[in-house]
Amino acid sequence: MRKYILALTLAIIMLISLFACSKGKDADILDAPNISYEGFTGDTVSGGAPLEKANLRSISLEEADGDTRITLDFCMGSAIYKGENEMELRTLPDYKITLLGEPFRLKVEIGNLDYTDYLHKDTKLGKGAVCGSFTVSSEETGAYALYFQLSSEAVYKAEENSGKLSITLRPVIKNMIPEETSKEDEYAAIDVTNAEKAAAGEAYYVLANAFDMYRSGELKCGDDMAPTLASDLNTIMLISRGLVSKEEAERLMQKLLAEQENPVSAQWSVIKLKNGELPHYSKDMEFQAAYEIMPYSINSTPQKGNIAIPGGLFLSVTPDKSSCLYSYRVKEYGDGGSLFEYEKLMIMGPDGTSKDFSNHEFEQIASASYSPDGRKLAVLEMAGESAHLYVFDVDSHDLITDLSAVGFGDTISTYCWDSMGGRLFSISGSSDISVHQYDFNVPTENKRHTDVDKKGCDEGSIGFVDGEVYFCEITMENQGMIYRIKPEGGLRREFIKGDRFRISADGRYMAYTQSTGDAAGEQSAVFAVKDMQSGEVKRITGDFSVYSFFWSLDGTRVYYFENKLSGDSDETAEASDETNEYPYTLWVYELSTGVSREVADLTSMSVMPSARNDMLYICYTDRETLGSVVRSTYELFTGNTLNGES
Repeated sequence: MRKYILALTLAIIMLISLFACSKGKDADILDAPNISYEGFTGDTVSGGAPLEKANLRSISLEEADGDTRITLDFCMGSAIYKGENEMELRTLPDYKITLLGEPFRLKVEIGNLDYTDYLHKDTKLGKGAVCGSFTVSSEETGAYALYFQLSSEAVYKAEENSGKLSITLRPVIKNMIPEETSKEDEYAAIDVTNAEKAAAGEAYYVLANAFDMYRSGELKCGDDMAPTLASDLNTIMLISRGLVSKEEAERLMQKLLAEQENPVSAQWSVIKLKNGELPHYSKDMEFQAAYEIMPYSINSTPQKGNIAIPGGLFLSVTPDKSSCLYSYRVKEYGDGGSLFEYEKLMIMGPDGTSKDFSNHEFEQIASASYSPDGRKLAVLEMAGESAHLYVFDVDSHDLITDLSAVGFGDTISTYCWDSMGGRLFSISGSSDISVHQYDFNVPTENKRHTDVDKKGCDEGSIGFVDGEVYFCEITMENQGMIYRIKPEGGLRREFIKGDRFRISADGRYMAYTQSTGDAAGEQSAVFAVKDMQSGEVKRITGDFSVYSFFWSLDGTRVYYFENKLSGDSDETAEASDETNEYPYTLWVYELSTGVSREVADLTSMSVMPSARNDMLYICYTDRETLGSVVRSTYELFTGNTLNGES
C-alpha cells in the first residue's frame, strides 16, 4: 500500500510539473495541512459491463469541502421514452474515465447506452470545478461520451454504488515561487531562435472549428484532436494537446489537413493559450472559410468577390430597398448530441447589423417575396418531398397563413403577387398542377382560395400584369404556349409561343424562351424580350438554350445563363469536363442599347438582383457539404457600361 501511495504521489508531482503558471516557475509541492490525494488518480479508470436498455437517468453535481462530486445515476428501461418500469442495476454499463490535458476536461465514455433521460432535466451542467458540459455520441459505434469542462487542474476518485457512478474531483494545489528578475534580464537581447517557443505557463495548440465533421466521423484526426468548450462555454471546438513551439503546432496542423478528404484550412489555426485558458470563440469563425472562396471568374481568372452576407443566402431587398432579407442556417444539439438544423429569416440593415425577422423555424427556404405594398411577405419552404407557402405580416412578423394548408397543395414551384399586394397566385397542387389564387381582400377566410385555371399548366413561370395572370403550358400540339387569364373568371387566352418567362418588376417587358423543332427533328431555341405595351419583340440570342434568367429590379437589364454543360454550346468540349469549376456563363442584355455582353463565369446559377443596378448577389454553398462549410452571399459588380466599367 505504501508503494502505491508513493507511486501515486510521484505521478501527481510529474503531472503538476507539466503545467506551470505564467506568473511563476515550477517549485516543489509543499504539504497542505487539510488536503490529501490518497485514493485519487489522474490515470484512466474503467469498469462496468455491456448492458441492454441501459439508461442514464440523472446527473447531479455537489460541492463539499472544496471537492466537486459528479453522480451518474443509471437504471434499466425508461419511463420517459417507453413508459417502462425502470429497474435498478447491480452492474453499471461499461464505462471509461479519462482526464484530458489543457484545457482541462474530464471525459466519461459509456459504451452502450440506450436511453438518456437526464437530458430532460439538465443539459448544461456546471458547479464547483465543473464550468460546463457537453456530449458526443458516435454515429458509427453508438458510444456515448460525456465531457465535463474543468475550471482548473484536478485529480479524481471513482466509486460504484447501487447503480450509481460517483466521480469526486479534487483540485490540484500548487505552491509557486515567483520568478526573480534583474535589471540585466530586463534589457537582455531577445533570442530570436526561441521567439516562437511558448513561455512558462503557456503552450501552442492546433484549434479547429470543425466539431460537426468530428462528430459525424468525417474528420480524420485520431487522438491528435479532442473536443472542448470555447470561452463562451457553449460552442464546441476541437483542440490538440499543448505543444512547446509554434513550429511544432503548425507541423501538426499541416499533417492533419493533409489527412482530410476535403480540407478547409480556414477552419484551422494555431493559437497560444495560458494554462487552463479556453480558446476564444468569435462568430466570425463560422465564416472564415468563406473568405477563401472565389465564387466567379472573369477572363479565365478566378475572383474573390466581396462578402455581402457572411453565413447567409440573400433572398430579397426590403420594400424600401435599404436592407436585405436572407436565410440563415442554425445548428443545435439535442438529446444525446443529436444535431438539429433549421433555417430562419434574418434582415441585414444598411450598417451591416442583422436581426431576426421572426422566430419561425424553416427546413429549407427556397425563396421569399414582399408584396408590392410592402405589408406582407411570402416565403416558400421546401420540406422533404413537400412545400409550404407561408405569408407573414411585415410589421408584426406574425404568420398570417400557410397557403399549402388552405388549398394550394404541397407541390408549389412558383408564385407572384398582384400589382397591389392583395392577392397571391401560384403554380401548385397536390396531384394536378394548376393556377391558384388567394385573395386577402375577401373577408371570409375559407372563401379566399380559388382555382384560377384548372386545365393544367407547367411549373416554373407565373406573372401578373394589368389585371391578368400569365402562365405556360407545353403540349405536343403547340410545343409551348404562354397564356393569360383574368383571375375573376374567364377563359385562358394565348399570348405568345414560349416555354418559360419572367416579367420585369414594372410590368413593361416579358423575357421568354421559345423552343422549336423542324421536320428533321432538329431543336432550336430563341431567347427574346417582348414589350407588353407595343408588342415589339427583340431577339436576344439563339446561339444556345437559355434555362435560367432574371430581371434587374429597375427593369432595364435582363440577365441570362449559358450552361456549358448542357451540350448545346460552342464550348461543349471544354465544358463537358466535370472538373470545370465555372461551367455557367452569365450574360446581360441592356434594353437601352440592345446589346449583350458576358459578365462572368460562375460555379452555379444561384444569382439574384440587388438594389444597385450595377451589382448582383451570388448565393454560394460549397458542393462537398452543400453549405455546411461555406454558405455566404457575395457581391458581383457588373458595370454600368458595355465595356464593364463601373
